[in-house]
Amino acid sequence: MQQLGVQWQYPGPPVIVLFGPGCGACAVLQDLLNGEGITYELVDATQAPHARDALRELSHNRFGCSIAPTTPTTLVGTRVIRGPDAKAVVEAIKEQADW
Repeated sequence: MQQLGVQWQYPGPPVIVLFGPGCGACAVLQDLLNGEGITYELVDATQAPHARDALRELSHNRFGCSIAPTTPTTLVGTRVIRGPDAKAVVEAIKEQADW
């Protein structure tokens, strides 16, 4: 988290959205998270120091196979969520409420 330049100062688990400029799915996710009232930090995967490396490291499926890095990729505490899945983000926040 610190390598991405994020200093989380809100209650609950950190919610970090790795996005790419012009990414339509990223804009959808932001709209959905805003509609849910979720506080999150945006990190531009093309500009933030170490963001590309982090995105590459996070790009593995549940079987451990490497997949193409995609945006948005959301980090909720220790959980990684790919795509504009606000429901999964809300569930991950609830699961880690005692962060």
